Amino acid sequence: MNKDPDRPAYNSPLRTRQKAQTSELIMEAVGATLAEGGLSAVTILAVARAAQVTDRTVYRHYSTRDEMIAAFLRWHLERSGGEEINAPKTLDGFMTIARRVFAAWQADEAVVRALYLSPEGREFRRATTRDRIAIVRDLVDAELPELPEIAREGLADTLVALAVSETFVMLRDVRGLDADQASAALTAAVELMLTGARQQAAALRAGKG
Repeated sequence: MNKDPDRPAYNSPLRTRQKAQTSELIMEAVGATLAEGGLSAVTILAVARAAQVTDRTVYRHYSTRDEMIAAFLRWHLERSGGEEINAPKTLDGFMTIARRVFAAWQADEAVVRALYLSPEGREFRRATTRDRIAIVRDLVDAELPELPEIAREGLADTLVALAVSETFVMLRDVRGLDADQASAALTAAVELMLTGARQQAAALRAGKG
């Protein structure tokens, strides 16, 4: 039987749902493998065993280990309620998002330490963090154009640096703060920074008026 070339390809809703469920299962297996053995333990075969699927099934979703880990980073951040942290809409909302992420990181601390803090994990996060800095810089430029460029650049860099896993872990280990305490401390600091930046911008704006 010849297929009609003009007929659109049929996408089975059941097959799509099953694929999504398998992908979720694989991501959960990556997290379990990370928490138990660290990033070096994460291989296609190990994840397949943890997910109780074949390695061929994993390869159908992710062609390489690096692709699988990069997908896990995106999945883990989204599951933490912090996907918006990669694309904040306002400066004030940025640390509100970060507070949710801190709470989720505390609940999943073994994975955070195994992946986010490892040299390989930092390499995986490099591009995402660079993009996040660029987005925050655009927000700073839009709201505070009167500030010198070096000040706007430094403010964007610092805001992003305060909301990363390294800061969370440092406050946990050195200061003994839990997620609520750490986010409260950072929020207070960010509010002071933004208040000062806005006052300075207002003064410069008034001076030009």
